[in-house]
Amino acid sequence: MLACCQVAHSLATNEVILFSVQNCPDCDAVKQWWEDNPGLTDGFHLKILDSEKIENFELLIKLESKLGIKGGSTLTAFCYKDTILYGTNIIPNLSELLQRAETPVTETNNEAVGLSKERVPEQGANVTTIASAEVRKKPVYLCYFFIPGCQHCSRTEIALKHLETLVPNLNVDRYDVTIPENRSRLEIVLDRLKLGGNAKSYVPLVVWTGGWISGTELSPSTFADILTHSPDFGPPFWRQIDEEQMRQASQEIGRSFQGISVLTIIFAGFLDGINPCAFATIIFLISYLALAGRTRAQMLLTGLSFGTGVFACYFLIGIGLLQALSFTQRFHWISPILYGMMAVIAVGLFVGTIRDLVILKRDGAYKMKMGLSRQMKQRIHSIIRARINASGLMIAAIVMGFLVSALELACTGQIYFPTLILINSSQRSGRSLVALLGYNVAFIVPLLIVTALAVLGVTSQAMAKFAEKHVVWTKSLMAAFFLAIAVLMVMLILFPKG
Repeated sequence: MLACCQVAHSLATNEVILFSVQNCPDCDAVKQWWEDNPGLTDGFHLKILDSEKIENFELLIKLESKLGIKGGSTLTAFCYKDTILYGTNIIPNLSELLQRAETPVTETNNEAVGLSKERVPEQGANVTTIASAEVRKKPVYLCYFFIPGCQHCSRTEIALKHLETLVPNLNVDRYDVTIPENRSRLEIVLDRLKLGGNAKSYVPLVVWTGGWISGTELSPSTFADILTHSPDFGPPFWRQIDEEQMRQASQEIGRSFQGISVLTIIFAGFLDGINPCAFATIIFLISYLALAGRTRAQMLLTGLSFGTGVFACYFLIGIGLLQALSFTQRFHWISPILYGMMAVIAVGLFVGTIRDLVILKRDGAYKMKMGLSRQMKQRIHSIIRARINASGLMIAAIVMGFLVSALELACTGQIYFPTLILINSSQRSGRSLVALLGYNVAFIVPLLIVTALAVLGVTSQAMAKFAEKHVVWTKSLMAAFFLAIAVLMVMLILFPKG
């Protein structure tokens, strides 16, 4: 956000202000830029203020008021002369800003920048005066929905803390919408306010019984206007939401997962299980069991134990990655970046798979490019050889399955990772776990089928020929899957789930 308005006064000072917060990449970037550009910054003194301190936040909102800005976007702001730059827009505009001005005119002292209470433009009644009036002696209730880590939410939180110091009878109920219960509450509140569309687009959101305001627009002056003109400030209806309403709201949110059904996820798991690089490993395992002279009972036990190890490895990896992806949802700006990266990767995998289909038709399966490297195949085969003859057949096979599946992840992850992002996009932890379980069960089904066939007497050579004969279909399904993933990722960017 770039805001420019002419200020009536001018001061001869060389001080400019960076309103900063802790652990702020934008702030660090500005500081580094300042050090790296002495030719532009000579003659200026950069004053860095912690905008999370109430007194500094008051200065920031007074500067915004002086320039006619109705609520800034973040707590990170660069103030100079008649301009305030916010967040990621500071660096791209900083050079031009410093070059176009003859002398800086900003000062950290309120009086120096002409921002005493007498000179601040009136944008609503004084909040402290209203708060002390007889009509405002009864409690005032606000409901605040936020996402942890969101820059806009951080500013709203400081604005609320500022108001709490000014209005003693103000009560603020805070709800983190990354918590499922609070997300359901947000849906009910939006329905009560007749606000449709993407729920997250309203966050940060400040609500009272008679209305609502975007958190980024909250300031003492706008709050004073609310106190003056709002016909209804209580009681807090969001505290009266019962369990049945919460259950219905949760079910409504759950319907968003229907577009990515568990059956779709299970199909992806099965497709991953017949992925040529995974299937080739299964065939090698069965052939080596036969070569080692294992009985049918031992082959069955080994196959089941191997499948258990594979399942355990993939399921644990999936839980870990889903936890990491769930954590990133706290930072609302990460999801579109993640979806965009996955869309690009999916397109790349689609193109690579189509190329493999062309190579397959021209030169045969062994010339295909997308798969495990020769060194990785040799490493997997050596693990199988070493563990097949180990004592404690069942434990050895479980460990073998765990190790082999971890090594195969470079190949099978081509389907697994996009599916995990798709599962995570549902934003329903319970359903995500069910989908993850379904995926991994489906993933080991081909392994169990091959094991059963081997026990029944089907040779590994016959199964290898069958797999080679149908590799075109497998690769075609994988290509369609990658293309569908790319489309879905783009849709999640353009039409984010509420």
